[in-house]
Amino acid sequence: MQFLEYMLRSGRLQPVSCRKYAGALYGTLSRMAEMPLSEIESAHEFEQIAEGLRQLDAFSQLNKTSNHMYSSALN
Repeated sequence: MQFLEYMLRSGRLQPVSCRKYAGALYGTLSRMAEMPLSEIESAHEFEQIAEGLRQLDAFSQLNKTSNHMYSSALN
């Protein structure tokens, strides 16, 4: 199941919010990680990469100006 489909099925978020989180994961965060995050199959590997992203100054600045959308997308 794809990330967007998973979020939509959970029913906890509005569809527009789900699309924004998916866009953050597939777009900006994948570019920052220099690899497509959607292709990571291991939860452990994903968490290691996510932690590395959280340490970047660029991530912190972007996350701050977007009301913490990027850190939420990684959770």
